[in-house]
Amino acid sequence: FWALRSVIGGVLALLAGLVLRQILAGDIPFPDNFGYLLLIGAVLAILAYISFTLVREPPGRAGARQPLVTVLSRIPALLRQDYNFRRYLRVRFIALLALLGEPFYAVYALKVLDAPASAIGTFVMLSTAAAIAANFLFRRPADQGRNVMVMQISILLLCAAPLLALLAPSWQLFSVVMMLSAAGQSGMGMAAWNLLYAIAPEEDRPLYVGAANTMLTIPTAAPILAGAMITWAGYLSAFAAAGLLALCALALTVRFAEIQRLDVQALKVTRSRP
Repeated sequence: FWALRSVIGGVLALLAGLVLRQILAGDIPFPDNFGYLLLIGAVLAILAYISFTLVREPPGRAGARQPLVTVLSRIPALLRQDYNFRRYLRVRFIALLALLGEPFYAVYALKVLDAPASAIGTFVMLSTAAAIAANFLFRRPADQGRNVMVMQISILLLCAAPLLALLAPSWQLFSVVMMLSAAGQSGMGMAAWNLLYAIAPEEDRPLYVGAANTMLTIPTAAPILAGAMITWAGYLSAFAAAGLLALCALALTVRFAEIQRLDVQALKVTRSRP
Protein backbone atom coordinates (compact mmCIF):
# COMPACT_ATOMS: atom_id res chain seq x y z
CA PHE A 1 0.00 0.00 0.00
CA TRP A 2 2.71 2.45 1.04
CA ALA A 3 4.70 1.76 -2.12
CA LEU A 4 1.66 2.22 -4.37
CA ARG A 5 0.68 5.44 -2.62
CA SER A 6 4.18 6.82 -2.98
CA VAL A 7 4.42 5.89 -6.66
CA ILE A 8 1.15 7.65 -7.51
CA GLY A 9 2.17 10.67 -5.48
CA GLY A 10 5.59 10.62 -7.11
CA VAL A 11 4.17 10.72 -10.63
CA LEU A 12 2.03 13.71 -9.67
CA ALA A 13 5.07 15.37 -8.10
CA LEU A 14 6.97 14.90 -11.36
CA LEU A 15 4.25 16.85 -13.14
CA ALA A 16 4.46 19.49 -10.42
CA GLY A 17 8.20 19.75 -11.02
CA LEU A 18 7.62 20.38 -14.71
CA VAL A 19 5.13 23.15 -13.93
CA LEU A 20 7.51 24.62 -11.35
CA ARG A 21 10.43 24.72 -13.77
CA GLN A 22 8.36 26.22 -16.58
CA ILE A 23 7.01 29.02 -14.42
CA LEU A 24 10.34 29.90 -12.80
CA ALA A 25 12.23 29.74 -16.10
CA GLY A 26 9.58 31.68 -18.02
CA ASP A 27 8.97 35.36 -18.58
CA ILE A 28 6.80 35.93 -15.50
CA PRO A 29 8.70 38.40 -13.27
CA PHE A 30 9.35 38.01 -9.56
CA PRO A 31 7.32 38.00 -7.32
CA ASP A 32 4.41 37.23 -9.65
CA ASN A 33 5.88 33.83 -10.55
CA PHE A 34 5.98 32.74 -6.91
CA GLY A 35 2.50 34.18 -6.41
CA TYR A 36 1.16 31.94 -9.17
CA LEU A 37 2.88 28.93 -7.62
CA LEU A 38 1.33 29.66 -4.22
CA LEU A 39 -2.09 30.07 -5.83
CA ILE A 40 -1.78 26.73 -7.64
CA GLY A 41 -0.67 25.09 -4.40
CA ALA A 42 -3.65 26.51 -2.51
CA VAL A 43 -6.11 25.24 -5.14
CA LEU A 44 -4.56 21.76 -5.08
CA ALA A 45 -4.68 21.71 -1.26
CA ILE A 46 -8.39 22.55 -1.36
CA LEU A 47 -9.02 19.78 -3.90
CA ALA A 48 -7.07 17.33 -1.74
CA TYR A 49 -9.16 18.22 1.30
CA ILE A 50 -12.40 17.79 -0.62
CA SER A 51 -11.21 14.39 -1.89
CA PHE A 52 -10.33 13.31 1.63
CA THR A 53 -13.83 14.14 2.89
CA LEU A 54 -15.23 11.69 0.32
CA VAL A 55 -13.29 8.74 1.77
CA ARG A 56 -15.48 6.21 3.57
CA GLU A 57 -13.40 4.23 6.03
CA PRO A 58 -14.57 0.61 6.49
CA PRO A 59 -15.57 -0.24 10.06
CA GLY A 60 -12.94 -2.06 12.10
CA ARG A 61 -12.78 -3.68 15.50
CA ALA A 62 -13.37 -0.96 18.04
CA GLY A 63 -11.19 -0.86 21.11
CA ALA A 64 -12.21 0.24 24.56
CA ARG A 65 -12.77 3.97 24.69
CA GLN A 66 -10.25 5.69 26.97
CA PRO A 67 -9.86 9.31 28.04
CA LEU A 68 -6.95 11.17 26.47
CA VAL A 69 -5.27 11.58 29.85
CA THR A 70 -5.35 7.81 30.36
CA VAL A 71 -3.82 7.17 26.96
CA LEU A 72 -1.03 9.69 27.56
CA SER A 73 -0.32 8.26 31.00
CA ARG A 74 0.31 4.82 29.46
CA ILE A 75 3.08 6.03 27.14
CA PRO A 76 5.93 6.22 29.74
CA ALA A 77 5.20 2.68 30.93
CA LEU A 78 5.03 1.49 27.34
CA LEU A 79 8.47 2.93 26.60
CA ARG A 80 9.93 1.30 29.73
CA GLN A 81 8.45 -2.14 29.10
CA ASP A 82 8.79 -2.60 25.33
CA TYR A 83 12.49 -2.41 24.51
CA ASN A 84 11.86 -3.12 20.82
CA PHE A 85 9.59 -0.09 20.57
CA ARG A 86 12.14 1.96 22.48
CA ARG A 87 14.93 0.95 20.09
CA TYR A 88 12.70 1.62 17.10
CA LEU A 89 11.86 5.11 18.34
CA ARG A 90 15.49 5.88 19.11
CA VAL A 91 16.58 5.12 15.55
CA ARG A 92 13.62 6.92 13.99
CA PHE A 93 14.17 9.96 16.22
CA ILE A 94 17.84 10.31 15.31
CA ALA A 95 17.19 9.58 11.62
CA LEU A 96 14.63 12.38 11.53
CA LEU A 97 17.08 14.69 13.26
CA ALA A 98 19.50 13.86 10.45
CA LEU A 99 17.12 15.62 8.05
CA LEU A 100 17.94 18.98 9.64
CA GLY A 101 19.80 20.12 6.54
CA GLU A 102 17.11 19.05 4.07
CA PRO A 103 15.28 22.42 3.81
CA PHE A 104 18.59 24.18 3.09
CA TYR A 105 19.87 22.04 0.23
CA ALA A 106 18.10 24.09 -2.44
CA VAL A 107 19.02 27.36 -0.69
CA TYR A 108 22.67 26.30 -0.66
CA ALA A 109 22.56 25.42 -4.36
CA LEU A 110 21.02 28.79 -5.21
CA LYS A 111 23.15 31.01 -2.99
CA VAL A 112 26.51 29.26 -2.90
CA LEU A 113 26.64 27.20 -6.10
CA ASP A 114 24.86 29.86 -8.21
CA ALA A 115 22.10 27.57 -9.44
CA PRO A 116 19.39 29.32 -11.51
CA ALA A 117 15.91 29.61 -10.02
CA SER A 118 14.62 27.12 -12.58
CA ALA A 119 16.93 24.52 -11.02
CA ILE A 120 14.37 24.15 -8.23
CA GLY A 121 12.02 22.50 -10.72
CA THR A 122 14.83 20.21 -11.83
CA PHE A 123 15.56 19.30 -8.21
CA VAL A 124 11.91 18.46 -7.61
CA MET A 125 11.71 16.26 -10.70
CA LEU A 126 14.94 14.38 -9.97
CA SER A 127 14.04 13.93 -6.30
CA THR A 128 10.64 12.59 -7.23
CA ALA A 129 12.13 10.20 -9.78
CA ALA A 130 14.56 8.95 -7.12
CA ALA A 131 11.73 8.44 -4.63
CA ILE A 132 9.70 6.46 -7.18
CA ALA A 133 12.71 4.31 -8.06
CA ALA A 134 13.37 3.66 -4.37
CA ASN A 135 9.77 2.53 -3.91
CA PHE A 136 10.09 0.01 -6.72
CA LEU A 137 13.44 -1.25 -5.46
CA PHE A 138 12.40 -1.49 -1.81
CA ARG A 139 8.91 -2.90 -2.34
CA ARG A 140 10.00 -6.53 -2.83
CA PRO A 141 12.31 -6.80 0.21
CA ALA A 142 9.72 -4.97 2.32
CA ASP A 143 7.06 -7.48 1.26
CA GLN A 144 9.44 -10.30 2.18
CA GLY A 145 9.84 -9.19 5.79
CA ARG A 146 13.20 -7.46 5.29
CA ASN A 147 12.16 -4.00 6.41
CA VAL A 148 15.14 -3.71 8.76
CA MET A 149 17.44 -4.01 5.74
CA VAL A 150 15.34 -1.44 3.87
CA MET A 151 15.63 0.94 6.82
CA GLN A 152 19.40 0.46 7.03
CA ILE A 153 19.92 1.15 3.33
CA SER A 154 17.64 4.19 3.59
CA ILE A 155 19.60 5.61 6.51
CA LEU A 156 22.82 5.00 4.58
CA LEU A 157 21.39 7.11 1.74
CA LEU A 158 20.44 9.82 4.24
CA CYS A 159 24.03 9.73 5.47
CA ALA A 160 25.48 9.97 1.96
CA ALA A 161 23.36 13.00 1.00
CA PRO A 162 24.83 15.60 3.42
CA LEU A 163 28.33 14.16 3.05
CA LEU A 164 28.13 14.62 -0.72
CA ALA A 165 26.74 18.12 -0.12
CA LEU A 166 30.01 18.93 1.65
CA LEU A 167 31.96 18.02 -1.49
CA ALA A 168 29.71 18.93 -4.44
CA PRO A 169 31.52 21.51 -6.61
CA SER A 170 28.54 22.45 -8.81
CA TRP A 171 24.77 22.69 -8.61
CA GLN A 172 24.44 20.06 -11.32
CA LEU A 173 26.23 17.50 -9.14
CA PHE A 174 24.26 18.77 -6.16
CA SER A 175 21.20 17.26 -7.84
CA VAL A 176 22.54 13.89 -6.69
CA VAL A 177 22.31 15.12 -3.10
CA MET A 178 18.61 15.80 -3.55
CA MET A 179 18.09 12.38 -5.13
CA LEU A 180 19.89 10.51 -2.35
CA SER A 181 17.89 12.32 0.30
CA ALA A 182 14.58 11.70 -1.46
CA ALA A 183 15.32 8.00 -1.97
CA GLY A 184 16.37 7.63 1.67
CA GLN A 185 13.24 9.32 2.98
CA SER A 186 11.05 7.21 0.70
CA GLY A 187 12.55 3.94 1.87
CA MET A 188 12.56 5.07 5.49
CA GLY A 189 8.87 5.90 5.39
CA MET A 190 7.99 2.52 3.91
CA ALA A 191 10.09 0.49 6.35
CA ALA A 192 9.18 2.55 9.41
CA TRP A 193 5.43 1.97 9.13
CA ASN A 194 5.87 -1.73 8.39
CA LEU A 195 8.15 -2.19 11.39
CA LEU A 196 5.83 -0.27 13.69
CA TYR A 197 2.99 -2.55 12.55
CA ALA A 198 5.17 -5.57 13.37
CA ILE A 199 6.24 -4.30 16.79
CA ALA A 200 2.83 -3.19 18.05
CA PRO A 201 0.39 -5.80 19.42
CA GLU A 202 -2.86 -5.63 17.47
CA GLU A 203 -4.97 -4.59 20.45
CA ASP A 204 -2.56 -1.76 21.37
CA ARG A 205 -1.70 -0.61 17.85
CA PRO A 206 -3.49 2.77 18.16
CA LEU A 207 -1.51 3.46 21.34
CA TYR A 208 1.78 2.60 19.65
CA VAL A 209 0.99 4.73 16.61
CA GLY A 210 -0.08 7.63 18.80
CA ALA A 211 3.01 7.37 20.98
CA ALA A 212 5.29 7.20 17.94
CA ASN A 213 3.64 10.16 16.25
CA THR A 214 3.85 12.18 19.47
CA MET A 215 7.53 11.45 20.07
CA LEU A 216 8.54 11.89 16.44
CA THR A 217 7.09 15.38 16.14
CA ILE A 218 10.01 16.67 18.23
CA PRO A 219 12.78 16.17 15.62
CA THR A 220 10.71 17.99 13.01
CA ALA A 221 11.92 21.17 14.71
CA ALA A 222 15.54 20.29 13.85
CA PRO A 223 15.66 22.69 10.85
CA ILE A 224 15.31 25.55 13.33
CA LEU A 225 18.55 24.39 14.94
CA ALA A 226 20.08 24.00 11.48
CA GLY A 227 19.14 27.59 10.66
CA ALA A 228 20.97 28.79 13.76
CA MET A 229 24.00 26.65 12.90
CA ILE A 230 24.10 28.05 9.37
CA THR A 231 23.90 31.61 10.69
CA TRP A 232 26.76 31.09 13.12
CA ALA A 233 29.00 28.56 11.35
CA GLY A 234 27.84 28.22 7.74
CA TYR A 235 26.02 25.63 5.69
CA LEU A 236 28.73 23.00 5.92
CA SER A 237 28.37 22.75 9.70
CA ALA A 238 24.71 21.77 9.34
CA PHE A 239 25.49 19.25 6.60
CA ALA A 240 28.27 17.70 8.70
CA ALA A 241 25.94 17.40 11.70
CA ALA A 242 23.31 15.74 9.51
CA GLY A 243 25.81 13.16 8.27
CA LEU A 244 27.01 12.34 11.79
CA LEU A 245 23.44 11.92 13.05
CA ALA A 246 22.60 9.57 10.19
CA LEU A 247 25.71 7.50 10.96
CA CYS A 248 24.61 7.30 14.60
CA ALA A 249 21.13 6.11 13.60
CA LEU A 250 22.62 3.50 11.29
CA ALA A 251 24.90 2.18 14.04
CA LEU A 252 21.94 1.73 16.39
CA THR A 253 20.13 -0.55 13.93
CA VAL A 254 22.59 -3.35 14.76
CA ARG A 255 20.32 -4.05 17.76
CA PHE A 256 17.31 -4.72 15.54
CA ALA A 257 17.62 -8.54 15.49
CA GLU A 258 14.44 -9.03 17.52
CA ILE A 259 12.60 -6.42 15.47
CA GLN A 260 13.63 -8.32 12.33
CA ARG A 261 12.11 -11.49 13.80
CA LEU A 262 8.87 -9.68 14.63
CA ASP A 263 8.72 -8.32 11.08
CA VAL A 264 8.91 -11.84 9.60
CA GLN A 265 6.36 -13.08 12.13
CA ALA A 266 3.92 -10.28 11.30
CA LEU A 267 4.28 -11.09 7.60
CA LYS A 268 3.38 -14.75 8.23
CA VAL A 269 0.33 -13.75 10.27
CA THR A 270 -0.85 -11.36 7.56
CA ARG A 271 -0.47 -13.97 4.83
CA SER A 272 -2.31 -16.61 6.86
CA ARG A 273 -5.44 -14.47 7.08
CA PRO A 274 -8.17 -14.98 4.46
